[in-house]
Amino acid sequence: MLNALAAQKERDLALQIRKQKPIDLAKDQIDSPAFLDMLWATFSASGKAWPVERIIGVASWDVPAEGTPNRTGVLLIIGAARWSLSSNAFQHRRVYEICQNTLPKLNPQGRKELNEILQKVNDRNGRDA
Repeated sequence: MLNALAAQKERDLALQIRKQKPIDLAKDQIDSPAFLDMLWATFSASGKAWPVERIIGVASWDVPAEGTPNRTGVLLIIGAARWSLSSNAFQHRRVYEICQNTLPKLNPQGRKELNEILQKVNDRNGRDA
């Protein structure tokens, strides 16, 4: 009986998963730190620049004004993006290079944010910007 119940629960879960639209990491709205983690996993598996570039885009978001709906959630995502970029650019030369290559493509606010991240990395590594 327990085996049949477990099998039914597995079938129900599989049906629920099949009903959901698959996540498109290249296009879907970044709405959680978990989404950022999936982008980092995609980068780690592929070495492609686009997942890191999407994270850079999040790090460049404007901080929402006080009273904005879901301000705390957005701040959490921005903070996670900035921290993870700093950490990974420090640890991985390829991430650092993607950040440098993306700088000219950003708007002034984005360049400011990414420059601050890269400066922290440079300070920790003892190198010039």
